[in-house]
Amino acid sequence: MFFYIKFCRDQTKTASEVVTADVPVITPPPSVPPSPQSSYHLLADWKRLEKYPTQLVQYFKQINPETYPSLFKQSMDSDVLSKILILLHNHYIPSNEAMFAVISNLTKVKRFDMNVMFMSSEEKKLVKNILEHISKNENINEAVLRDVSKKYGI
Repeated sequence: MFFYIKFCRDQTKTASEVVTADVPVITPPPSVPPSPQSSYHLLADWKRLEKYPTQLVQYFKQINPETYPSLFKQSMDSDVLSKILILLHNHYIPSNEAMFAVISNLTKVKRFDMNVMFMSSEEKKLVKNILEHISKNENINEAVLRDVSKKYGI
């Protein structure tokens, strides 16, 4: 049995082309931007950082929770609230980070109650887990925690 191999010059690659094609490109994570001045900046920065959880958590931690009402001005998109809850649940709880200031100040954003009305059962579970973690690990007055829980419909 004979095999014929046909070589065509126009289909060959140089050694450097083969090597560079097989080497994965590793890009460094983006630097953490400064605290956002508007919800538009927050959304743009979040989108840029969401593939880099360490940088995203760093970014979010630098935002003073007391500024949420002015940051979100008229209202907060339900998608943003959901992303924040997921971030708290997935990153703050495992590292035992304080979350009450975040959870509490989110309720002060205008039209927060509208977001709560449309929260999914999964989002409500996240909030319940976060509040339970706060109850066990942060020294928060029970009445205050109960008031915040009510604002989340829990």
